[in-house]
Amino acid sequence: MRQDMRWRPIIVASIVALLLAGGAMARTVQLREGALAETEPGSRDIQETIWFQGFLADSSTGDPIDATYDIVARIYDHPTVGSLLWGPETHNSVTINEGWFNIELGSVVSPLPDFGDPPYYLRLTVNGENLTPRLKLASVPSAFQSSNSDELMLPFEGTTGVLDTGFDLTHDGANQYDALAVYRENGTNGAYALYVRNNADEGVIRGYHNGSNTSDNAPVAALGIGYSTNPSPVVEAESDGQGPAYWGESAGPYTAFFQSYSDSGTPHVVHAEYLGTDEYGVAVFGESIVEGDEWGIGGDFRGGYIGCSGEAVNPSGIANGLFGSAEGGGTNYGVWGQASGGSVANYAGYFNGDVHVDGTLTGGSPLTMRTDYPLDPAEKYLNQAAVVSDDMRTVFDGVVVLDASGTATVVMPEWADVVNGDFRYQLTCVGGYAPVYVADEIEGGTFTIAGGEPGMKVSWQVTGIRHDAYADANPFEAVAEKPSGLRGKYLHPDVYGAPAEQHEAYEAKAMREEHKRAREQGRRPRHVPRKREEGE
Repeated sequence: MRQDMRWRPIIVASIVALLLAGGAMARTVQLREGALAETEPGSRDIQETIWFQGFLADSSTGDPIDATYDIVARIYDHPTVGSLLWGPETHNSVTINEGWFNIELGSVVSPLPDFGDPPYYLRLTVNGENLTPRLKLASVPSAFQSSNSDELMLPFEGTTGVLDTGFDLTHDGANQYDALAVYRENGTNGAYALYVRNNADEGVIRGYHNGSNTSDNAPVAALGIGYSTNPSPVVEAESDGQGPAYWGESAGPYTAFFQSYSDSGTPHVVHAEYLGTDEYGVAVFGESIVEGDEWGIGGDFRGGYIGCSGEAVNPSGIANGLFGSAEGGGTNYGVWGQASGGSVANYAGYFNGDVHVDGTLTGGSPLTMRTDYPLDPAEKYLNQAAVVSDDMRTVFDGVVVLDASGTATVVMPEWADVVNGDFRYQLTCVGGYAPVYVADEIEGGTFTIAGGEPGMKVSWQVTGIRHDAYADANPFEAVAEKPSGLRGKYLHPDVYGAPAEQHEAYEAKAMREEHKRAREQGRRPRHVPRKREEGE
C-alpha cells in the first residue's frame, strides 16, 4: 500500500548547509577541522558528490516513517517542467529511520552537472511517489566550478562579511601550511592572483595577528605578502572613496615594517607621491599625540649622511625646504638644532644664503662675524664681535673737508631723521686742532659743522635712537623679567656655579638625548619630568 508522505529535506555539504525551499528544517553545520591536500597549484581535488538528508512523515498523522524504500533523484533546470539535466539516479533500499534518510547524489550516476548556469531543481521519487515541489538548489553545487574557474564568488548575507561569519578561515598553527593559499601560474599581463573589491564603506582586507613573537628584530606581520624581483609592485591598492587604501592597526612596537635591499638607482624603502590638485596635499603625514603626557613625535628619521632632507620646488610662489612650527603652553622651539662630537666643526644650524629673523635674535655669546684672516687666509680665521647697546641704536659716521669759511654740510641718508631721533654727535679734527662744533642739527637728512680752518679734515660720528613704527610698537627692554616657566634657570648656569639641570634648554636637550638612547637600546623612552610653575 502506498503511504502518503510529507517531507522536510536537508542537504549537507562539506563546507556550508544548503537552504532548500519546501519547508526545509534549519540545521547548523560547523566545520571543526579541515585541511587541503598538499598538491600542485591549480590541481586541488574536489569530491564531486553531494550528501542529501531528508525527513519523511505520514501526511495524515504526522508520524515519522520507519521503512526501506527505493529513492530516485533527478536534477532539472525548471521548478515544474524544463529539461532533465542529470539522472535518474536510483538508490536502492534506503533505510528511513524515524523519518530521517541520507543519500549521496552523484555516487551512482556521475558526473553531476557543472552547475555553471543556475538555478537548478532537485526532484525525488520515493517508493514510486514523486515528491513536490521540486527543490531549488542553492550556492554550494556551484562550487564544483572552482576546480577550473578563474573567479571565486562568495555569497553575502547579513550585516558582516562572508569571511567573518559565513566562511570562517582558521588555522591551528600545528604545521607550516597556510590557512588560505592563492596561486596563479603563467597569468597574462594585468591579471592578479587575488583580486578583492568592496563597494561598502569599510576596508577591503583586514589582517590580525595574535601571536607571541614581539621581538623587534624578528617581527611577524598580520598580513604577509611575498616579494618581487621585477619593477612591478608586490601589492597594489587603490581607493576611490574618502578612506585609505591601506589601514593598519597594531598593539605592538609598530604597525608597519618595511625593508629594502636594492643597490641600484635611487633606492628608498618607502615611496609616497601625492598626485591630486589640492595645494595642501601631503605625500607623507605623521602624527603622534599622547593625551595627558608631553611625549609625541610626529616623525623620526635617521641617516648616515642626512637625517632628514627637505626640498621644495615652486616655480611661481613661496617654497619652503623645511618648515617648523611649535605651539604649546610652555617653551616652544619651532626648529631645534644640536651638533656635538665633531672633530672638524659643530654647527647647530648652517645657512648658505640670507637669514631673516622676524622677532628677537638672542644669544648669550657675542654675535660674531667670521672671515678668512687676510694675512693667513688658508690657515686662520678673523673673528670680530658685534657692538651691543642698551637701546635700539643706529650709528652713522664719515669724514668731511671744511670749505673756505671753515664750515661743511654733511649729507646723511634721507631717512636718517625719519627713522631715528635723540641724536648724539662726535667731531674729531684730523691733522690739526680747531674748535669745531655742530652749527645746525640734523634736519631733512643734513647737519652743519662750523668753527674749523679752511681745508681741514673732520671725522664725524652720529648715533640715533630708533623711533620708527615697529620700534615704537615694540619698545626695547635692556633688563627684562624672565617668564615664570624659566625663573630659576640660566642661559649659562656654569658661570654662576649652578648645575647643568638649571639650563633653560635642559629639558629639550634631555628629552632628545633620552629618546636617542631609547631608540638605540630598543626600549620606550623614559619621561623627563618638568617642574610646573603655579598657574600653568
